[in-house]
Amino acid sequence: MFSTAMIGLLALTGVTIFGIDRMFTVRSERVTKK
Repeated sequence: MFSTAMIGLLALTGVTIFGIDRMFTVRSERVTKK
């Protein structure tokens, strides 16, 4: 149970970091294109 919760938390953190990283990348691309 503990390991499963740990994996779930790790996956959630990874998705959040990926989303934030993608958002910043899109902003950077917009600024560069501008």
